Amino acid sequence: MTGTGTKADPYIVYTWSELLSTVVQEDVYVELGSDIDCKELGAITIENSYEFRCYLEGNGYSIKNLYLYHSSSVFYFSKNHPISNLTFKNIYMDNAYALFRFKSDPPMYYYLPTFINCHFSAELVNDSNFIDNITTHLYCAVFRKCTFHILCKDSQFTRVRSYSQDIRPILLDNCVLEIYGTSQDSVFSAQL
Repeated sequence: MTGTGTKADPYIVYTWSELLSTVVQEDVYVELGSDIDCKELGAITIENSYEFRCYLEGNGYSIKNLYLYHSSSVFYFSKNHPISNLTFKNIYMDNAYALFRFKSDPPMYYYLPTFINCHFSAELVNDSNFIDNITTHLYCAVFRKCTFHILCKDSQFTRVRSYSQDIRPILLDNCVLEIYGTSQDSVFSAQL
């Protein structure tokens, strides 16, 4: 890893562990310096979510071959910083709670992120969820110019708490979604 985390000198990360150590830092700037291939990690279990607090520029690179097994949500968002030009490729989730968790109770509802030009391909099995929403207000995470290619096998794309199903948990702006497979009690709730 190089850089100091400032806007002029962002952290440049090359590995999964470097990424996890930087995204939790308050208001730092992080860029990917190459694809991050998680294949050698094998099946990993995330026990506690990583609170995502940074600005992240993917530079067109990918986080790929991530295999999550019996995991908590991986990234919990508490800042409204953008995540741009990043691909999550070949993500496999087996009984995984969620890749992303968005919560918008006061005062958190001012701090939901915007994903810009990001791309996601994933396979979800055994009651996994791609996105977990805990939303009680009209604020939501935003996806702009993003694509989703998600296979759900007895899983769901979005998990939405019952008290929020009538509210927009995510906003999709100029996105392409390809979601297919089987699901259990699936709820897809978004504003297009």
